[in-house]
Amino acid sequence: HLDAFYMDKFEVTNAQFRAFIEAAAYPAPPHWHGRSVPRGHENRPVTNVSWNAAKEYAEWAGKRLPTEAEWEKAARGTDGRAYPWGNAWGARKCNTVENFLNRPAISVEDHRNWSGPWRISPAGRKIMSLGGATEPVGAFKGDVSPYGCYDMAGNVREWCADVYDKDYYVISPKRSPPGAAAGPLRSLRGASWFDRGDLGRCFARGASSPHIGDEIRGFRCAISATPAVLLEPAAK
Repeated sequence: HLDAFYMDKFEVTNAQFRAFIEAAAYPAPPHWHGRSVPRGHENRPVTNVSWNAAKEYAEWAGKRLPTEAEWEKAARGTDGRAYPWGNAWGARKCNTVENFLNRPAISVEDHRNWSGPWRISPAGRKIMSLGGATEPVGAFKGDVSPYGCYDMAGNVREWCADVYDKDYYVISPKRSPPGAAAGPLRSLRGASWFDRGDLGRCFARGASSPHIGDEIRGFRCAISATPAVLLEPAAK
């Protein structure tokens, strides 16, 4: 059971983040050209942002980061589906490594053998220098949740508000769980263009230091709503 909330329809884009850094005199992501977004990437999700930077953007925008529980609800709907679109995996539905490599599936071992050499290859370094092989938000029409939120299975991993604890949901409150009380890591949900599709399952969890950003992490925002205004989560 969750208190009512709105969730952003799309991940926060480079153009939106640029408005924030201009207004707040905030540092730009390290792969940008000064304070300029890489050409043609304005409508792609911002990457190379830490949890701290995502939180500051959300507060500047009058919003907040979603909790893990809110994120999963927005991705999964009410029927317990594995992916935002249903239970069957589809490599063409979302921007994960299977789509990037034009393969229907890739094993853990194959991904490991590919990813290290690719990162240091000329092609890999070029893509990373642009913030990763993201696509414009909403470009994958199959990657949409029952509530109309796009790219929750792929494109970028998304920061959530919660302090991460792998066992938290064994002991968490049943209503609107806020995350663990303390800990060094912050939660991530969803898969990125660099990840295998199984990380894009609605219930898959990840975590990292709040101080670290990279080419596979981004975020979207949420905002609380009073029950009188909204009784069920919905896209905004």
